Amino acid sequence: DETTDAYDARSAEVSTILGRKFTNTFLAGAGVGFRYGRVKQKTDDEHTIYHLAFLPLTASQDTREDLLNPTHGYNLTMSAAPYQDVEDGNLRFFRYLLSGSTYYNFNTGDKVVFAVRADFGQMIGVDHDEMPADLRFYAGGGGSVRGYAYQYAGPVKGDVPLGGLSSLTFSLELRFKITESIGLVPFLDGGTVFLDTVPNFGSQDLYYGTGLGLRYYTAIGPIRLDVATPINWREGVDSRYQIYVSIGQSF
Repeated sequence: DETTDAYDARSAEVSTILGRKFTNTFLAGAGVGFRYGRVKQKTDDEHTIYHLAFLPLTASQDTREDLLNPTHGYNLTMSAAPYQDVEDGNLRFFRYLLSGSTYYNFNTGDKVVFAVRADFGQMIGVDHDEMPADLRFYAGGGGSVRGYAYQYAGPVKGDVPLGGLSSLTFSLELRFKITESIGLVPFLDGGTVFLDTVPNFGSQDLYYGTGLGLRYYTAIGPIRLDVATPINWREGVDSRYQIYVSIGQSF
C-alpha cells in the first residue's frame, strides 16, 4: 500500500529483465512485467483499477568510481516501456525517463566537486485524466527538487498534487570537503511536472529550491543533511523550509 498527499494506492508488480553487460561501463536489458493497481486520487475520491502488461527496456552508461560519493565521471540511464491494460483496450501508453549526472573535481581529488544532474520523462498516447495517479510523474523531495515536500514541485488542485505526463528536473551542487570527515554543499534545484505530454513552458513555471547541505563522511559513505527553501513559495501549499536526511550524496 502507498499513501501520499496525491493518492491512496494498493498495487502489486512482477517483472523480470534480462540484462547484458556489453562493456565495463555499459549495460542494457529488456524484459516483461505485469502491474495491478487500485488507486484513489484525492482530488475527486474516484477509484481507478488497472491491469497493465508492459515490456521494460533499460540502458545505462556509468563511469563513476563510487556510487555513494562520486567525485568524477558520469552516469546516463534510460528506462522505457510500452504499457497495455489487458482488460481495458483503450488504456495504452508509452513511458520513458532519461537521466544523467556528471561530476568534476578540478583535479582536487575529493576536496571540491561540482555535480550536475538532470532528467526528463514523458508519457505518450494517454490523456492526463486517463493516467492512474500513482503512475504519473511527480517532482519535489529529497531526491528531486529540494525545498518542496514530496510530490509538490508541480501543479496542485487545492493542496493535492496532480502529477503530470511529462517531467523535467535538474540539480547543481558544489561539494566542499572542509575536513576529512566534514563537508558543505550549497545547491540549487529546479523543475516541475507538466499536465500534458509535451511540456508547455509558456503556461507553467519551473519551481526552484536552494539550500545548504552538511556531509559527514564515513567508511560506508556520506551521511547527508540538507536544509532547503522553496524560491517559488505558495501560501497554504509550501512550507518555508524542508529538511532531508539520508545516506549517500543526493545524486
